[in-house]
Amino acid sequence: MGKLSILGAQRVKALTEILDEKEKQAIRELELVTVSKIEKMVDEEFGIADLQNELKATLERANAIAKELNQVTGKSTEIEKRNWGRTITTDYTERVRQLTAELRDNKIAEVRSEFKAKRQSLWLCETLEDAKAIVGIE
Repeated sequence: MGKLSILGAQRVKALTEILDEKEKQAIRELELVTVSKIEKMVDEEFGIADLQNELKATLERANAIAKELNQVTGKSTEIEKRNWGRTITTDYTERVRQLTAELRDNKIAEVRSEFKAKRQSLWLCETLEDAKAIVGIE
């Protein structure tokens, strides 16, 4: 069978939407390290993992005590850990950013770059068959 007719702008837009969905799916399928896991890795690296665990256990115990007091007194007491954002950059926060870039952001950027190239090449296709090959559909 011969090649199909020249692509129109509406077809390219429709195929681009398909690529957008495939890009989102590809990003969802990436096995990304969670931010909390990255922070735990940095805690280990900086030798503060035990302190973080101790703080977590202390907060859990304090919350349990507050819950018991709340039941008896009828008052509402809450204990929470607040992380106030600071504008100064520490070695710790810089390392978290660096690891996040290495383990998460770079992988996402690679996928986005791949799909950007596919979207751009769609506009250069002359036939629907070529465009379908780029998008990966029959």
